Amino acid sequence: MRKLYVVASFVTLCCYGREITPQRPVKAINTAFKTHQIVMLGGTDGSVPEHRILLNLIRSSRFSKSSNDIAVGCNSSYQSLVDQYLAGGNIATDQLQQVWRNSLAIGPVPDQPFQELFTAVREVNRRLTAGPRKGANRMHRWACELGTGA
Repeated sequence: MRKLYVVASFVTLCCYGREITPQRPVKAINTAFKTHQIVMLGGTDGSVPEHRILLNLIRSSRFSKSSNDIAVGCNSSYQSLVDQYLAGGNIATDQLQQVWRNSLAIGPVPDQPFQELFTAVREVNRRLTAGPRKGANRMHRWACELGTGA
């Protein structure tokens, strides 16, 4: 069964009626996949600590074993470009940047967080296709135009 990890700037996760205890974020998110098919987090929106958590999550071996789809709010017209890049294709940086620059975001979109996120997924995919689990559970990143009604 495939599991999906969604990054969306407008999603809030609430734990109504449960006692909340502090946990290590990467471990807690990975644990959520034991009982949930879809795990969503709010966008990092410039928060360096949250962005680092997201990168650490993607790079964790446990994450790549439990999740292989990542949806991110950016321009879905560039999905084939995203697929090529994540598969190790030779895609110029300025081409890749169009994925998030030409989105529905209000105001300028910083390049570094998106570039780091795409690069992290690409590196994980490279590791997964070269290791003992060759080709198993490679991660895909879905460019989703959130809020378009499409």
